[in-house]
Amino acid sequence: MLSFSNPSGEIFLANLQSIKDRYDTTQQRLSSGLKVVNASDAPERGITPSPEDSFSPTNTSTHAFDMAFLKIDSDQALAVALKHGGDKLMVKDADQPVLYRLNWATAENMLVWHVMFGASSSEVKLNVIVNASTGDFVRAE
Repeated sequence: MLSFSNPSGEIFLANLQSIKDRYDTTQQRLSSGLKVVNASDAPERGITPSPEDSFSPTNTSTHAFDMAFLKIDSDQALAVALKHGGDKLMVKDADQPVLYRLNWATAENMLVWHVMFGASSSEVKLNVIVNASTGDFVRAE
């Protein structure tokens, strides 16, 4: 261990050790599968996996689409949704949860983003539908 004759050097070493300890703890949590930072009442971050659904070409809920239709990412869909009513909800509640769903709209024959403002898909305050190929606003529900 290094030793310094001035107090600032000792403080530097103590801070360096603290950073190393936090790094080691984080690495242990990551390797054990424990979540590092997630509030207990917060929705899951990222893509939430669910049980695999069986595919049937006649079942419209499992309708596949070509990924080439996906040209607009969720951040761009959010920008469109904010222009069509989402901004008012975010002003009222800055911590407003925003949920995303990407699906093929058979009636419109297009890939669409559903940008939903609410705590869950059953408690949606506003659902803004955005064309995932062009970024155009489709409708708000």
